[in-house]
Amino acid sequence: MEKVNHKRIITITSLKVLFAVIVFFTINNWVHIKQSFGGDVPALSAWLNHAFTPSNLILLPVLGVVFYMNTLKHHRELAKKRSKYTEM
Repeated sequence: MEKVNHKRIITITSLKVLFAVIVFFTINNWVHIKQSFGGDVPALSAWLNHAFTPSNLILLPVLGVVFYMNTLKHHRELAKKRSKYTEM
């Protein structure tokens, strides 16, 4: 059986978590984003206090673990399929 490339899995997981951070930040700050289009930009502290709540900070590592495990499972299945084809 082929080995799984953990560096690649960590890279993919990091990109997924970064995307989740961007989505959370955008959704939580949509009111500030709409307000800034009108020319009234709130202070940076208002953006950060509203976006990074304790629930989001707990959810991000949980999502990271879930993304890592799903990607690891997927790569193991692919490695198993590759090893079956090379045995034939």
